[in-house]
Amino acid sequence: MKKRTLTYLGMVLLNVLLVSQIFGQVSVNMPFNNGPSSFTIAPPGTCFFNFFDNGGAAGNYSNVSSPITSIVTFLPSNAATHRVRATFSSFSTEGTFDALYIYNGDVAETNAAGPNPNISTGALLHNNQFNSGIGQGATFRTGGFQGGTSPGTRTSTAASGALTFQFDSDFSVVSAGWAAVVSQVPIAACVMTAPANITTGNSPATACSANVTTASPTFAPAGCNTTLSLQYRINGGPAVVIGAVVPATITLLGVPVGVNTIRYELVDPCGNIVLSSVTQTVTVNDTTPPTITCPADIVINLDAGECSAFVNYNVTLTDNCPLVENIIITQNPPSLNPAQPVNNAQSLNCGFTQTKFGRVFNTAVDLTITGLQVGQRTNGGGAYTFSVYTLTSGNAPAAGNANMVQVYGPQNVTMPNIGTGYAPITFTAPVTIPAGTNYFVEIIDQDGNFTMGNILAADLPGTPSYIAAAACGLPNYGTFASLGFSGLSLAFNVVGLVAADPVTQTSGLPSGSEFFVGTTENCFTGFDVAGNQASCCFDIVIREYANPSQQMACNDQVQISLDQNCEAEIGADDILEGGLYGCYDTRYTVMIITPMGGLVSPAIVNASYIGDGPITVKVTDNVTGQSCWGSVIVEDKLPPVIECRDAVIPCTQDLATVTEPAPAIQGPQSIILEGLTDIIENGAGTSPREYDFDFGYIPAGIPVLDANVRLELTGHTWLPDLEVELIAPDGTTATVMTIGGCIFQEWPIDATFDDEGSTITLCAQLNAGGAPLQGLIAGVSNPTILAAFDGKDANGTWTVRVTDSFGGDDGVIRTVGVILEVNAPAVVPSDNCGGVTTTFVDSYVDAGVCDAGSVTRVYTATDDYGNSASCTQIITIERPTLDDVIPPADVMWTCEQYNAFPNI
Repeated sequence: MKKRTLTYLGMVLLNVLLVSQIFGQVSVNMPFNNGPSSFTIAPPGTCFFNFFDNGGAAGNYSNVSSPITSIVTFLPSNAATHRVRATFSSFSTEGTFDALYIYNGDVAETNAAGPNPNISTGALLHNNQFNSGIGQGATFRTGGFQGGTSPGTRTSTAASGALTFQFDSDFSVVSAGWAAVVSQVPIAACVMTAPANITTGNSPATACSANVTTASPTFAPAGCNTTLSLQYRINGGPAVVIGAVVPATITLLGVPVGVNTIRYELVDPCGNIVLSSVTQTVTVNDTTPPTITCPADIVINLDAGECSAFVNYNVTLTDNCPLVENIIITQNPPSLNPAQPVNNAQSLNCGFTQTKFGRVFNTAVDLTITGLQVGQRTNGGGAYTFSVYTLTSGNAPAAGNANMVQVYGPQNVTMPNIGTGYAPITFTAPVTIPAGTNYFVEIIDQDGNFTMGNILAADLPGTPSYIAAAACGLPNYGTFASLGFSGLSLAFNVVGLVAADPVTQTSGLPSGSEFFVGTTENCFTGFDVAGNQASCCFDIVIREYANPSQQMACNDQVQISLDQNCEAEIGADDILEGGLYGCYDTRYTVMIITPMGGLVSPAIVNASYIGDGPITVKVTDNVTGQSCWGSVIVEDKLPPVIECRDAVIPCTQDLATVTEPAPAIQGPQSIILEGLTDIIENGAGTSPREYDFDFGYIPAGIPVLDANVRLELTGHTWLPDLEVELIAPDGTTATVMTIGGCIFQEWPIDATFDDEGSTITLCAQLNAGGAPLQGLIAGVSNPTILAAFDGKDANGTWTVRVTDSFGGDDGVIRTVGVILEVNAPAVVPSDNCGGVTTTFVDSYVDAGVCDAGSVTRVYTATDDYGNSASCTQIITIERPTLDDVIPPADVMWTCEQYNAFPNI
């Protein structure tokens, strides 16, 4: 839109409609070669003029506007009390050739006094540009306001209080011209002083706000405000009008809890022009405790035989203010530490052009983002833009941002010059991210001025720092590591709010627990954001079955099976039959009657009772004293525990030497892919390459003692493009090799990356014949890279990923592998109640004498009571290779020994 017309309307205050004046306004177009004109502000009918070029609000101005007859003057209503002010909202003329001149005063004053630099610097009135006075212009214009340089706001200081405008345009090229509002302001200053700052509590108690009574602002000289209007705004909100008559006190309605800025504005009612403003701080403290609600006492009557019940209940906490808590979210290493220092010497950018940065976060709970803490290096600043996106799929920004939906921004900010540190960025509106959502925070350095802060440490696994810059050939987001900067990570944190969990149980049992016969008191305490406290308690009463049977009957014979610990406790519910009994666990006592007539309680049996025939047990009602007898046979029904693991032996080893169903797996376990010819080349569909290694034969839960990566790669001439990563089955990822140099020629890699390996300082040392070398970060040996996998579960599929981040030179992957050192002890067959006898049956498959083959061996474990279990083991028999041949020791003969043999 080229220009705008301002219309001032009345306001609605306190739900009462106040009919206020609709101020008169007149549109004035710049005279076009039709002589000087003048307009006087005449309130209340005319409070201001909408001032345009001769093309009006929508059109361009005309060519050949003569400065002799294209002149207009605006005068105040009373030169003794007011002066004219012009505020330009848009301005555009042809530079050098079309100019608007502004003069301090009316025509007579400007001809007499000459130019005033405060009005229009360079708009000279008396020189060879003009022959005499206002009116005769030259062809080539200098001074005045031209092109896109707006006059902004100009206020007269002349005795007449007037402003005079003159326009000069040549015979070709026109533009949009200008739009301005011409109004008047009082000459005499009315100084307003803010009332003192206030701290108070919230009222009414049910609101997260307060109605605050404060002293009114004061004015000097006294009464200078009587022709003006006072209004205030709470935290930049809508204006509340007090008017010309200002009471001694003002009641501010609905001031929120917290620190608030009250802005008082003194307004000229003719045009609603704010003449001056002052601020007051009003702090409202939340003094209202939350409301915590416990359920009424819960009483449960148990059924016959029951001793307990699982009970669910709900305790709620409500408050007059939102129950939230502040949170700072970071992916900076170490984990969840927002105070990582920004490095003042490390910053990435695409020259001095727009560069984009970002990182993906995930929230497990509903999150409200209120801003960021953005790291900047020394002499930070410049133009930045901030946005937030949710990802519709995956956990990384897709090419062309195809999986990104913008939910906030863009917010443009001129960053403060804070030196090296974190600059607080407050969002103009909070943005809500639902639980379980991946979201991407984007930071754009519009100037490309190398001020975005970085941390001198690698990203945490799975949370990479991203960068994009179209001018550098990076239209899509890529990770720092993929560009050879794996030792850097972005320095910024997300600031927001999450729902608080403010209720704490101080006694009793949590909801869903098992409550036993009796009374359990459950007490809770809750806090609101301001620290106000509330408490409540309730009882859960569990009552035993009310009228248990007075008669008792015991089973004649019961079979009791021993558990995995080879024991069992005989309970009343095992022996009693019929009737409606009370709580089996507490009302009755069960005792074993020994052959000698003794009593054993509690009635716990084990393997010693197996095979002895029925044993007698007695059950007594502890309340009535009645009892009955029954018999029990103790049995072991659980089979032994047996586990099988496959084995590999050379054909030269006697099969009889394999005697364990689950032999130990100890030492380095290697899976190496050799003889590969895999091209690795960015942009050719061969990068990245991923290789999977199945270590599923290692039992689950066996920790890794040491992890190494084997790699042989030839033909690559620009090693900074390469990144080698190891990925564990649980997703843990570590970069084991990036190079800072090694370019312009082929640099073969033939090494095993191992934390215990050698350090290197030369590119040629990478060709180590498979020998162990420490991992490399930007070409620097690092003995802790692979330590990230120590203690991880070895079981599962491990992956080696090789990435070439730029095209133009390919390489060939020859060998790749993973070596895991583990210590999985042998598993010996066992039983819950004693010894185990193990037997096996073989099925042999063979292709010839000492040839490759296998044996399927089925082991059976039988315990002392006839229970059995089986498992299958595959024993692979391998043919020997040349590497298995051990030559005899060297032999040295002397000439005499050789000559001792006759020539035949």
